[in-house]
Amino acid sequence: MFAAEWRMKPWPVQALILGLIVILNTFSLSQGVCFYQGLQHANFTVWTTDPCTVCSCQDSIVLCKNIQCSDPGCDFQRGEKLRIAPNNCCPECASNSGSCQYNGEIIGDNSQWSPTPCATCYCTNGVVECINSTCPNIQCNADEVMQNVHGECCPQCVKVGRQCAYQSQQYRHGQSWSPAKCALCKCTDGTTQCYIADCPPVSCLQGQLMVVPDGQCCPECQNPPCTHDSALYFEGEIWQTSPCNHCSCKAQSISCVELDCYERRCNNVSSFAILQVPVGNSYLISIGNIRNYS
Repeated sequence: MFAAEWRMKPWPVQALILGLIVILNTFSLSQGVCFYQGLQHANFTVWTTDPCTVCSCQDSIVLCKNIQCSDPGCDFQRGEKLRIAPNNCCPECASNSGSCQYNGEIIGDNSQWSPTPCATCYCTNGVVECINSTCPNIQCNADEVMQNVHGECCPQCVKVGRQCAYQSQQYRHGQSWSPAKCALCKCTDGTTQCYIADCPPVSCLQGQLMVVPDGQCCPECQNPPCTHDSALYFEGEIWQTSPCNHCSCKAQSISCVELDCYERRCNNVSSFAILQVPVGNSYLISIGNIRNYS
């Protein structure tokens, strides 16, 4: 019956009705939609712009807020440290289970290092074991001499050749040296040959900086550093503003965590006890004794 009545209506009326239906459907679909940084978001949807920012669409209004990080409660006395995982905002505790202490430094479990050219040390389940190298007996050829090479444990046979003079310095045949940060020279029978580091092309993303890290020759891309009290801190770097406050740099944003002190009760045996924060610590200890303290 509706189809028959529809066919009986003049075509201008049909066109008007269809146009109204399209307009009403479009309005109902777009009602409450939000536009943020060129993208469309439906009403009552939630999205993240970066690991530390959450946005939502509420009736065509975009609301963004920063994520509030809680204290992860790391045990710094046992070697735990704060760490921000990739694509995360808040710090977490990184365990140093099985780590070793060597000359005042904390070494990770299953690590290997050489404190001297002739010694190799290992950290295994908190135990440090160092092994001294044994040099083999070698005999040099007639055109070679035995020499102790810098940075090597055992002597080596070096061919006899003419020395090289470079910037008022004498270098033996076969010796290499670095006259500049990204250059390497070698003496070959009286002739000095120098080479410059060949760096691959680097293309950084928008907003990133091209920097040359300390001790390296070639540039790499890094996110812009954070500025705090006139000091620069790079991506992922963690520092302390006070014994109770730890800050980190993430996506040009500084996130700080204030450590909460847990309740500490002094012994109630005599008098003159106080709660004190030791220098460099962020927790309370009891000094002396106290009577009826609670």
